[in-house]
Amino acid sequence: MAISNQQIAQQAVKRLQEWIDSQPQVPVYKGRINKTVICQKLNISKSSIGSNKKLKAMFNDLESNITSYKVQDIKGERERQLQKKVDSLEKQLALAKKEINVLKNRIAINDYLLETGRMIDA
Repeated sequence: MAISNQQIAQQAVKRLQEWIDSQPQVPVYKGRINKTVICQKLNISKSSIGSNKKLKAMFNDLESNITSYKVQDIKGERERQLQKKVDSLEKQLALAKKEINVLKNRIAINDYLLETGRMIDA
């Protein structure tokens, strides 16, 4: 006996709900959930998302949860860490430049003193 389209749609909704309930790592592409990969994993026709209102609503909920929280938080945290590292490196560079200037001045003073004979090189 053949399965009706309605039963196929219900099975797709059930598989998606079970997958969401298992709290998987949701595949993301360019900041949005990757519906193609999810559909392939769950053996759901991607075209059925547009025709199955329950599937569409579930994907929209998943999209809003993922994009507004997890993806942006990860991206924001990574940017904050990188900015903190850049700031730290800029401070180190500024200190190194100051130290180089001090050393250059000392070398210039020592060279002048040696050239004028005011300092005896031991």
